[in-house]
Amino acid sequence: MPKSTKKPTREQLLQFVEQVARMSHEGEIVDGACFDPTYEDSVATVNGLICDARRLLGQKVETPSDDLVECPDEKICQVCLHGIPA
Repeated sequence: MPKSTKKPTREQLLQFVEQVARMSHEGEIVDGACFDPTYEDSVATVNGLICDARRLLGQKVETPSDDLVECPDEKICQVCLHGIPA
């Protein structure tokens, strides 16, 4: 993994933490129902957090392509299936 090229500001770190804190966790009650994300949604969420954290640290992050693949449940992007390049 490449070294960080910048130090994030306190405000940027706080915004990132707030973004994560607003997320629902598995089993949490949301709108009267138990939150139970699909595997693909969970992977996509974690990949997005990794990208956001790397951008915050000033690292170059490849953006996901618009190429979609069929999934038994829904269409998801290639990045979700194969990981985000560093």
